[in-house]
Amino acid sequence: SQIRPAGAFDAVEDLSALSYLSPEQINHEAIDVRSDIFSFGVLLYELLTGELPFQGKNKVELQQAIRFDPIPPFEHIKARIPEEVQNLLSRCLHKDPRQRFQNAGELVKVIQELLYKSKNFDSEAGGFAAVADTDALAAERPARKKRVLLPLVIIIVLATFYFANRYFFHPPGGKVVDAIVLGDIKMASESRSGGRVTTDIIEYLLVDDLMQSGDVTVLTDDEFKFLYPERAFPLLHLDGSINFNGVSYVVNLEWSPHRGPYRTESFDFVDPSALLTTEIPDMTARTLQMIGIKEKKKSTFTFTWDAFESFFEGEKAWQRLDLTTAEQKYEQALVIDPDFVLAKLRMASVLQFNGANARAQQLVQAIQPDLDKLSIVDSLKAEALTARLTGKVRREIDILRNIYDRFPTRKEAPYEVAEAYYAICDIKNAIDFYKKALALDENFARAHNHLAYCYSHLGEHDKALQHFRTYVTLDSTANAFDSLGDGYMAAGKLDSAALAKEQGIRLDPKLAYLYGALAYIRIRQGRFRDAMHSVEKYLDNSPEKENQSAGYSRLALIKYCSRNYSAALAYAHKGRDIFDSNDLVTRNHELHWLLGLADLQLGRIGEAERELAEMEALIEANGVNATNYRMGIFKYAAHLRASLAARRGDLATVQKVIKLFDGPIHNKVKDHGSPFDLAFFYTQFAELLMNPPLNRPALAREQLDKALLYNPNYALAHFYKWKLSSQAGDDAEEDLAAFKAQWKDADAEVLKMFDVRNRNGF
Repeated sequence: SQIRPAGAFDAVEDLSALSYLSPEQINHEAIDVRSDIFSFGVLLYELLTGELPFQGKNKVELQQAIRFDPIPPFEHIKARIPEEVQNLLSRCLHKDPRQRFQNAGELVKVIQELLYKSKNFDSEAGGFAAVADTDALAAERPARKKRVLLPLVIIIVLATFYFANRYFFHPPGGKVVDAIVLGDIKMASESRSGGRVTTDIIEYLLVDDLMQSGDVTVLTDDEFKFLYPERAFPLLHLDGSINFNGVSYVVNLEWSPHRGPYRTESFDFVDPSALLTTEIPDMTARTLQMIGIKEKKKSTFTFTWDAFESFFEGEKAWQRLDLTTAEQKYEQALVIDPDFVLAKLRMASVLQFNGANARAQQLVQAIQPDLDKLSIVDSLKAEALTARLTGKVRREIDILRNIYDRFPTRKEAPYEVAEAYYAICDIKNAIDFYKKALALDENFARAHNHLAYCYSHLGEHDKALQHFRTYVTLDSTANAFDSLGDGYMAAGKLDSAALAKEQGIRLDPKLAYLYGALAYIRIRQGRFRDAMHSVEKYLDNSPEKENQSAGYSRLALIKYCSRNYSAALAYAHKGRDIFDSNDLVTRNHELHWLLGLADLQLGRIGEAERELAEMEALIEANGVNATNYRMGIFKYAAHLRASLAARRGDLATVQKVIKLFDGPIHNKVKDHGSPFDLAFFYTQFAELLMNPPLNRPALAREQLDKALLYNPNYALAHFYKWKLSSQAGDDAEEDLAAFKAQWKDADAEVLKMFDVRNRNGF
């Protein structure tokens, strides 16, 4: 079972031919005879049933079906397929090569056993009984089922399999591709001060074009040694230099193949756009021919240098999470070249990160016809992003783990797997993969950032802040200070949180989510006027309708927390009017939750119940539960359910919801940068329990203790503990002091509303 080049079928464009490829061929992984066995299974299935097991309207859909879709249930097929043959087909068509027949000998042995079991096999006649029409077979009595075990078509399939295996799957003269290793490209000493072409640009273009065009693996020296510790050489090793004399460029590339003579390639040019239009494509075409790949895929890269330069600046900004710059540069690239597919993909990623999911969905949909023309990594990333934007996060995880299995030495690969786990609040797996990324690069700033968020989820605030501070040290961008502010807010260190957000705003005044997050902090400090001002700045810097709606959701929250429920409802309605969706990913679940809560406070029980019913219908339609929890909808629906139950005096339902927060979603409540964490919800439950009609102060105190276990500085938890103690005639000066420390700068009208100003020296 010789391992063959991963790109053996890259020239296949016809859907009928693509239908017979195995998942590992679609994934551009190394293939062996087990891929042939999968193709044999497809052919056998088709000949027995008259249809293909995996289908799609276009190439991308068909690829996804082969990689992810199960075999159609046999009971829905007209032709009667005996159980023994079903088992054979299922094993041949298993997605995991390790679960298939491991060689042709195993398969033939099973077929021989089935032949001798078949009553239709006539050993003396040396053949099979004639095969009846499948529709006629379907109409026969069940007693006939076992008689139709292996029709004559098996002989045809075996012959087809033999010739396909001999001539099609093992093309004569095929070469084994290990890797191309990118060594060191240096800028010549006399050219360090000028020119638009740099070493990192040359490396980027070479790697992208080689992987985009030939589907070979391009590695660094260290990556190659890690993956192939016993190999002394890669397929090719590349070093080079760039000279710039003030007018023209000369690039020298030195190839060291492990077979054949040492080789040097040189090219010179005046206009850098030649790199995109001729020089790099010609170089990679010659390189691919050296390793037996005669045709390269059509590139979907840009041929306009100005577009590429903007895009490349966007790439560097996106790597350090400088989101404003990244979005501006990608947008600029697309203005220059509207057909720049890779720029659309990166822009979609930035928009999704910023919460503009609707526009991100549009961009990802627009590039679907071109996915097969991107490099294997970028096409898989596009599929992963599509999965996330359509709520199929488990599929996203599978795709990203596929990339990680292919590139285990690239720190971005485990990091992106961790991101996908984080999206469904699978904190254990997320931490594991963030640590894998840091094991490859201990100074990987983004991994420190999101590992810190994981520890915030768990309430391990000291550990979280340690990683947040490391992130700021490594990469002092506005986003780094935003994250640090989130860490301080989760720990209840609100003054520090606000200072961090304000530093982020000074670094990037146009980064909208900094203002939105600062508003959350001001709410927790009782500074509602300042919170309103922050949301106004958020709206000023949020052109997307989706984000505008989120701004009005924050305004509704401010009014709700200040107990102006009519104003809260009005703002929530305005946010819904600006942008609304019944899609799991783009719907603003926080907004609809606030609508339900405001309706409930105003006695509009029917409207609140309608909001809950819509949430629960969306949860059921998308299969959301405590194990694949995402997007906040699960916790919001649970809290609204408890709030409605408390209004009815239904203690059992309230306690059932609390058990959810104590149990399966305990570590999944804290959203990225959200104030709606365990401290918030336990305090909310306490308020439900301590007020009429439930009036259960002892149970309320239990919830407040849990809130303060997660965040010892949570102001309202201390306030309600003080209030309960005061009602019981107990001393609670420590709780009052803790509350006053957090609300020392609170609005006067807010303090009056909470009835503590006159009696307690504020």
